[in-house]
Amino acid sequence: MKTLFIFLIISVSSSFSTGKRQADSLYNNMQFREAYEVYYGLLDNYEVKKDNEKKLVVLNDLCDVCDVLSRKTELMSYLQQMLDLSIATGNDYYQSLALMMLGKNLYYEGDKARGFSYLEHAVKLMENTDRHDKDHILHSQLNVLSTLYHKDMNYEKALETDRWNVRVTTEGTRWGVYPQIQQQDQRTALAKLAKTLVIMGCEAEADQAYQQWKEVEIDGFNVRDYFIVDYLSARGKFKEAADIYESLIGQIKVHGDTLGDMMHYAKKGLADACKGMGDFEHATALYEQVLEISDSLQARQTRSNALELAALYETQEKDKQLAQQRIRFTVIGGILIVVLLLLAGILYYTHIIRKKNRLMRQAIDDFAKAQAAADAEPVIDDHQMLFQRIDRRIDEEKLFLNPDLNRDSLCELFGIDKNRMGQVIKAYSDSDNLSAYLNRKRMQYAVVQMREHPNWKMQAIAESCGIPSISSFNRIFKQVYGMSPTDYIHKDSPRHS
Repeated sequence: MKTLFIFLIISVSSSFSTGKRQADSLYNNMQFREAYEVYYGLLDNYEVKKDNEKKLVVLNDLCDVCDVLSRKTELMSYLQQMLDLSIATGNDYYQSLALMMLGKNLYYEGDKARGFSYLEHAVKLMENTDRHDKDHILHSQLNVLSTLYHKDMNYEKALETDRWNVRVTTEGTRWGVYPQIQQQDQRTALAKLAKTLVIMGCEAEADQAYQQWKEVEIDGFNVRDYFIVDYLSARGKFKEAADIYESLIGQIKVHGDTLGDMMHYAKKGLADACKGMGDFEHATALYEQVLEISDSLQARQTRSNALELAALYETQEKDKQLAQQRIRFTVIGGILIVVLLLLAGILYYTHIIRKKNRLMRQAIDDFAKAQAAADAEPVIDDHQMLFQRIDRRIDEEKLFLNPDLNRDSLCELFGIDKNRMGQVIKAYSDSDNLSAYLNRKRMQYAVVQMREHPNWKMQAIAESCGIPSISSFNRIFKQVYGMSPTDYIHKDSPRHS
């Protein structure tokens, strides 16, 4: 009833600007589900229906909120609409925003070369627009590009991107209507530049970037100032790092998440800074608080593991039911063969239509490749490096082909605890859990086997990729690619082109 009320108010009686302000306010206050309802209602607003520019604004907002809420199906739908409409109307600004999100999804899905291609094209499009907030958006896009270069340890490209970002935030003139946004963006760009220079061993240049960072004044606390702590810690400036961590802790307390990952990160960083300053008593107390937060996070993970086990049990029960249904369908199918032969002509044309729909769906999926996230900067570099090491070894040794591979064996292999493994996989693999992460790799391997061995039976394909149960294989394949393995083979075969 509440959703219907919001929908009617926004679509009928409210102006576009009123609904947009309401939705933006909800989004900025992290009320994402409520913001989604209002943005969705705006699609039927009479002003939006008449104005392509306003429709692109709403589609972009829906993409952002769906990304935060991990609503992958809706995200891909709105993203495709946004891309189609921006191309059709020649709107480079929104085409750039759409390509940026597509590029991130492609990167996190493993298609890094194509992902970087879309990201770099998006940046060029944005650079050539003349929108009132162009430089702020370009700064954000360069941040994303630099972050992904860091993930690939391509520090030369990261340095080139960071220097470009500093020029944009220093010389740019289009920053929208938000106060101090240029100064905030400039501090972020200089912090990232200082971090990259330290990693590359250019300490004098890093110190110069830090000095410039300090000279950019902002009233109050800038939540993005924690980007500079990597530089400060590397240069032994523990007091300055401690001040930033304490401010960050204060902001986290305001929002109430005192036992979350961010508080764990902030207090751990503050403890390390205190240790670096020689304040061992304060550091010891903070480390004890960090352990308490770790216990809380572990408890959350235990509850999550229980939910995973329950989901696995339900899946197994569904597999049994499906097996029984297949036996019944086989018997009934024998009786209906004659009737089905008479309907073959009609079914042929139905098949053609369904095939076109599947191909369209697959084209969108291949173009977009969802699980991700977001513009969020990585908080703990050690976690990023750990995930890269885990991901690389799993790929190189094809560990996912072992059907018995699980969380315990991986934790033992890499010498880490279950909680950290779960955090790393969820944060950087674009998958909700370890099982989904491994199954995606198995499905990617299965597609390669289908192409290289077209005469293999599906059971052999399933076993080759580490899933002995054919029913589980079919279900997981459809979850990943939106169609069954059989449909995929028919789609990919030259005979059906």
